[in-house]
Amino acid sequence: MKEKNEEKMTIDDLAKQMTSGFAETKKTTNDLTKSIDDLAIMVAGGFDNVQKKLNSHDRRFDAVDQRFDRIENEIKLARAEISHGLREIKDEIKRLDERVDGVMKTANQNINELVEKVAVCESNLSKLKQKIAKLKMANS
Repeated sequence: MKEKNEEKMTIDDLAKQMTSGFAETKKTTNDLTKSIDDLAIMVAGGFDNVQKKLNSHDRRFDAVDQRFDRIENEIKLARAEISHGLREIKDEIKRLDERVDGVMKTANQNINELVEKVAVCESNLSKLKQKIAKLKMANS
């Protein structure tokens, strides 16, 4: 049983109520769209900041890479210079060894000649001593 105090809703009232509900839904949808747009703007800003930081890091890494490349080239150059210097030193040592060998050969020949001359001198000295001894005996 229906209450008598209950108001009857007319089509106009229902249309007004639905229009109000649609307006509220549209407002909520607009608020949601605005919130999504705001979130998208914040996310885009965050991505932009991240991209800027990544670009900054990339520039720093590029600078470090350039320093490494420069240092690597300097090391290669130093290594080449050292290798060249070592080859020159080895060549000089080889030349000095050859010269020392030549000097030693000449010195050995000279020493052998001197040994022979000393032996001849000692022999002559011995003969002279014998002649002196004979002369002393003959004069006595």
